[in-house]
Order: sequence, then structure tokens, then C-alpha cells
Amino acid sequence: MTSPAAYIYPEESFLKGFIKSKSLSENKCVRTYLSALDKVIGGFYNSNLTIIGGRPAMGCRQLVLTMACKQAWKNRKVACFFMTLTERNIISRLQRIYMSNSESEESRPPLFYIDYKLDIDGLHNEIERLKKEENIEVVYVESVQMIDVNEPIETLSKAEYVVKALWKMSREFDIPIVALSSLSRRPEIVGGDRRPLLCDLRESSAIEMYADVVLLLHRPIYYGFKVDELGNSIENTAQIIVAKNVNGQLTDVNLLFDHSASVFVDEILPF
Repeated sequence: MTSPAAYIYPEESFLKGFIKSKSLSENKCVRTYLSALDKVIGGFYNSNLTIIGGRPAMGCRQLVLTMACKQAWKNRKVACFFMTLTERNIISRLQRIYMSNSESEESRPPLFYIDYKLDIDGLHNEIERLKKEENIEVVYVESVQMIDVNEPIETLSKAEYVVKALWKMSREFDIPIVALSSLSRRPEIVGGDRRPLLCDLRESSAIEMYADVVLLLHRPIYYGFKVDELGNSIENTAQIIVAKNVNGQLTDVNLLFDHSASVFVDEILPF
């Protein structure tokens, strides 16, 4: 198991403008600050596990960073665990998001992140440490399929074991945990509109059982769809399909994807 390492800040200026957050007992939900999405799911609730599924090139990691930055700007304490992005890559992506925002250079709050691979026990230890030392309020994890398990698993698949462990952690630490998951690419071969379904999630039965919310990210332009059935342009449209939601309705949420900044924004409201 990888030895625990201290969290790091992408740059020193992120420390400026940090304001102490309210206690978790006063905040049962952490908004995504994407208004259209918050209207449907309310935000990420304490003790809930949310799964975000998407195929390659959909922008799942960028969606996570968009929400994490918005939450940090609102003085929520956010931790991101990236298994594939290097520190330089994370900083580059964050800077593009910051440049798209009107906030001043002095108002960048800290964003806790780990940029190396952890097994499930190491992840548990890091979340426990950040909860105790920093009172962290929301955790993002990349991804279910990339987290290793170092102990024998007799009756569960690895992914099912990991999903169940993340579900338990959300309740143990009373915080929302948001984890990415890969999707089957078979619909890309079959054809059609390629919209992802809940059954496209790898180990979908385990995710359906333990996840409180499942969001599926879809960008039609990736498959060559430039207009909808009414002839409206959808080149910059990103759809978040709410496939499971114990807190409310199931529907589609439309966002815009700003290619220049690689950031997701509300269709009407400014970033």
C-alpha cells in the first residue's frame, strides 16, 4: 500500500482568500453550483455516494474539476483523488478554469488533491486524515475501476468491493463521495444516438445497489450529432443524464461545454 503523503496545493496563491467553512452539521448538502443540476439533485448530500459515468472524451474529469472549483470558491473544503492525472496536468486544467472566471487572482481558495494511485485502504486513510485535520466536506475519486484492493475477495468482484467500500466511507465520515466510473463502449458499435444507460456502467448491478445518485455524461457532438430533432444546434451541449436519484426526479440536465476553457457552464446563467 502506498504510504500516506501530505496533501498539496496546486500553487501558493490558492491559500489566499480562504474562509473557514461552516461545520458539517450545519451543511447537509454541498451544491454543485451548476444551477440546472442543483435544481434536479439538490447537490451532493452527506453520507451519499454519487457515481458519474462517462465514456472516453466526454469530459468527466473536467466536470469534476469544474464543480470542485465552484465549491472551493464558495469556501467549501474539497478533496480530489486523481489516479491518472499528474500534478502538472491538474494545475494546467485548473488554471484554464480559473482564467474563465471573473474572480480576482487574490480569491483562489485551496483545493486539496492527491495525484498518485491509492488502494482502497490508502484512500480510506487519506479521507480519514483530511476529515480530521481539515474537516473536508466533499470528496471526488477517479475512478472505481482504477482503485486496487490488496486483500483476497471471495464473493465480490473488485469493482463491487470498491463501490461498497466507498458507500461505507460516505456514511462513516458523513460526507458526500463522488466517484467516476467507466462505461461500456458497445453502444458506439451498435449505433443509434449512443446515449448512455444505467446498464452501460461497468459492474452496473453493484453500482445500482450502492450508489445513491448516478449521473451519466453525454456529449452528442462527439458522435457527430450537431443539431437536435428540432434543428437546434447542440455542438456545445453536454447532457447529464440523471439515471438514479434517491433524492428526487430522473431527467436530463443540459449544460454548455466551453471548449476554450474546458469548463462546463449553465446554458443561461454565467459561470
